[in-house]
Amino acid sequence: MAEHNRICTTETRLTIHNIPIKIISDILELIEPIYRHAIRKVSRSLRAAVDAKTSGIKVISFWMGSQQDFRLFFDGFRVRYTQNDSDCILKWGTFEKNEKVIKKGCASEIAFNDFGRLLTSKLNNLTVWLGEENEEFRKKTFQSLKVVLNSARYIDAKKLTLNSFSAEEMAQLMSNFKERSLQDIVINPTENLGRFAEIVQLRQWKHAKTFLWDNSKGKLHSDVVPIEHFFHFKRFSANYHIFSIQDAFKVRDVRFSKKKV
Repeated sequence: MAEHNRICTTETRLTIHNIPIKIISDILELIEPIYRHAIRKVSRSLRAAVDAKTSGIKVISFWMGSQQDFRLFFDGFRVRYTQNDSDCILKWGTFEKNEKVIKKGCASEIAFNDFGRLLTSKLNNLTVWLGEENEEFRKKTFQSLKVVLNSARYIDAKKLTLNSFSAEEMAQLMSNFKERSLQDIVINPTENLGRFAEIVQLRQWKHAKTFLWDNSKGKLHSDVVPIEHFFHFKRFSANYHIFSIQDAFKVRDVRFSKKKV
């Protein structure tokens, strides 16, 4: 009888491997996002639970300032990744009061891994910013960013904001997004816009609803990118080096045809 009771008790005891998914989900609600990534590595069931919880994230901003400083913001939560010799220091929460040291950790690698996991969400807004520390940093960091976006393709986001990228870089990044989902495009580009024509050929560009040029850096030339490439947008702003009378007439005609410009 004692043996029978022991077996029954053992079979009904809850463990990390058989706890109901609803209970796990409720527990995850109480855990800060930074800790969910560690929980994700415990088992397949926990990884699935964390991914399901992560799928609710709507707003992400990824800031790549320098080789020693990366920042990730999502739904009001922020994490800062800094390099201190051979260790990575994570800081998060209000005023970055929480801190964790990852021995022999690479700040950029950890930041990109976390960023990539979040891209499985159906996003309302994604912002990516690349610092201009030096050319070597830009080249290396952009390649890492491309790898992450390529792995996550096609990314489901309604609005995409790209800060401090060249035209060629923006074209490569935009190609990783779901063309039917992307509605709003905002750019804050570098002055290197010689290959902007590659952007306007993308399906993502052609299906978007609005376009905003967010600064005065860099100017387009109408002989390279005709103003007509913007007319499919319900609303747009663009920065041209020279705006000819012919272009003004084209905009007028579009406006009179009841399209918003």
